[in-house]
Amino acid sequence: MFAIYWLAVSLLTIGSSLAQKKMCSKIFFQNVNEELMPWIQVEGVYDLFSENNNFPVYLNKPSGLFFYYADGKEYNVKVLLFGHKIGEIYGLAAQLAPDFDPTTWLSSGTLNKNDLFGDIVKVWMYYSPLDKSYKKIERGPYIKAICVDDDYFQCDSRKLYFNDTITGSGGEVLNDPRTDYFANVPGVYRSVRPVLRHSRQNWYLYYRNGYWMVGSSYSSLNGDYFRVRDLALRPEYITHDWEYLSGSEWTTVSGLRIKCRGIANGANTCHGASTCTNRGTCVYTTGNETVCLCEDSAYGAACESRELCSDPGVPDSSVSVTYTGKRPGDIATSFCVTGYISSPTEFYICEQDNGRKSWMLESQQTCRAPSPVTVNPETNAPKTVPPRPYSTEMTISPDGEDTPERSEGFMIFVIAFFACHVLCPVFIWLAMILTTFARCSSRTQVGTPERSKAVGKIMDTRYMLMVRTFSAFFNFAFWVWFCSVCVCLSTHEKGSAHSPLFYWAAAMCGFCALFVAIEAFFSVERKGLSRIITWEYIQSLHRTPPVVDMQIEWYNWQTYRYAEYGTNPVTGRREYQGTREATVKVGRKLHSEPFSYTSWTDQSQQEIPCGGQILRVKISLDVSMDAVTSRFFEAQKFALVEKTQHLNKFYDFSRKDSLPDLHTDVVLCPNKDSVPPWMNEIFFWGATLLQLSWVYRWLFISRTRSVEYTLKKKVFCADSPSSTRLASSQQANPGNFPVKTGFISSEQESAAVNQPLIKCDHNSSQNYMSV
Repeated sequence: MFAIYWLAVSLLTIGSSLAQKKMCSKIFFQNVNEELMPWIQVEGVYDLFSENNNFPVYLNKPSGLFFYYADGKEYNVKVLLFGHKIGEIYGLAAQLAPDFDPTTWLSSGTLNKNDLFGDIVKVWMYYSPLDKSYKKIERGPYIKAICVDDDYFQCDSRKLYFNDTITGSGGEVLNDPRTDYFANVPGVYRSVRPVLRHSRQNWYLYYRNGYWMVGSSYSSLNGDYFRVRDLALRPEYITHDWEYLSGSEWTTVSGLRIKCRGIANGANTCHGASTCTNRGTCVYTTGNETVCLCEDSAYGAACESRELCSDPGVPDSSVSVTYTGKRPGDIATSFCVTGYISSPTEFYICEQDNGRKSWMLESQQTCRAPSPVTVNPETNAPKTVPPRPYSTEMTISPDGEDTPERSEGFMIFVIAFFACHVLCPVFIWLAMILTTFARCSSRTQVGTPERSKAVGKIMDTRYMLMVRTFSAFFNFAFWVWFCSVCVCLSTHEKGSAHSPLFYWAAAMCGFCALFVAIEAFFSVERKGLSRIITWEYIQSLHRTPPVVDMQIEWYNWQTYRYAEYGTNPVTGRREYQGTREATVKVGRKLHSEPFSYTSWTDQSQQEIPCGGQILRVKISLDVSMDAVTSRFFEAQKFALVEKTQHLNKFYDFSRKDSLPDLHTDVVLCPNKDSVPPWMNEIFFWGATLLQLSWVYRWLFISRTRSVEYTLKKKVFCADSPSSTRLASSQQANPGNFPVKTGFISSEQESAAVNQPLIKCDHNSSQNYMSV
């Protein structure tokens, strides 16, 4: 029983592995976008053909292109390639992950039929003949291979039909899948895709801006009945679901497909090779159609035609021309040389001109300078546009493709406005800085302490001013981006994807709102509104003694050596250029203690003239000392240095003055009843959330007055210390230069430290020399 169990498990495992190895018999390359990748001839249905390097090989019979795996021995990278032969490359490649193993990939996991090679393809690339290098396809939608059924193939008859019956509002049959069809309008294309007309209705099947449409006109933006978002170059290659217009909304139609119309002779059966004039393969589709899949040299419903376009050659404006076939509807890509305007590529299509075949310039973007535009006749009576091989004229169908969208002007304005999002605030900030400097120069004299203080204040607040300038600008920019979002929503068709501008505008709205909210939290207006006080608060600060902290940081200097590299201008390589030394602080240790003084006095101004007005007050603290107190401060400073000198070799000393319960930004009002009900922090945040932050702030600033108030405190030490001798100590000196203590004279130091260094009050027992 045990052996039977393991045998069953092994058989199930082998069966599962074999099932996973089975590849799709037909694949189709989806999302081949001519705006991003010029080698669009690779689009088509590929049949499973053989195997190479332990990986399946697929063949597209109309173009003769193989799709195969190259293991990296020849190309130094593992890639999936297109080529007319195994080992050749036709312009497009899919780079694989370096650790990709075809055997492991085929024997493990499951196949994703909607993206067959998506888990192994790292990036798609195409060859640029002008640059002689491969370029990455940077933007989506990305190329992917999907599995398709047997009814997907190139329709050589150039006749297509909807596979479902379509009825009108009165029950009348608008489309009969058994008899009706769409046929190519000779010489009329839109973005290298054909325009087809219905055999019975005034319907056109055409392409516009990423959609295949069915409507009453291919030159108007109105009158559309059906649509599908798909980049397929031929209608028979459409793989996405169609939608129909129901009122003002687009509704998805499940199962509606474009199929190939074959030989409409009523028999719909294959009679051997003679059915296709011995130039193709006869197949019988699920749609009750007899379809001929023609050889490379034939086309038509029964492969009856054999007249092909000549070799397109290479015009003077191009470096090379590529194509995979010369039957009607086949596309050639011309790669422009440097110096020609517009697109780096242009497309030609093989078409019939008065019984002969020639290549017609279809692309609206061209290598050469444009000449007068040739426009097709009336929509309802299309005529053949005379094709000219590599004509200097640019042939355009009257499909309205050059008609600008309603919001195009606004989009251009928004894009231009975005370009100013950095420059405009910076210029405004620089103008404000220069204006402040000019005002300072007119009010103060050169070289005076007032001038130095004013300039220092400007330099200290310049970055905060920049942030506030950006905040005000972004608050305004939010509404511009919000308007662009509304415009995109008003022009958006339901059921379709939003434009990139919509997502960009929405992201910018969020960014601007977040920036303004963060800046608002740290703004002086928010701090002042959170502390609305009366004069009693200022008086309490008058009665509060100041705190003077002595802070010392001990550290050492250490020299590091770094290697420097630079790019050699001749070889372009990064080369060693020597070393450099840098000295940095290491072993930092901080210590602080309060300065002890015996008495203090408040010398602040006892009132602020407000005249009953609400004030925005910026409070600062100024603590001063007399000569005796300064000597005691130096003595305590020296004691602190002596006490902590074991921490390291060099030190930096600083003094920090503070006052308990001191708030630097407050709103001072005569009394609480004089404050308007809207002047509080709740209204401030409400306006900020509604993106009216700066409107509220400007209103708040206009109703108040800004003043500066300085709390002046003076501290005293009553007694003088007796004389003593000071020992030298090391300060910050990375270069081993002569040490400067920064203290008072040696006689004063000697007189200040001879006794135990405690407080100004000799009755105190706190000794600063104790550790």
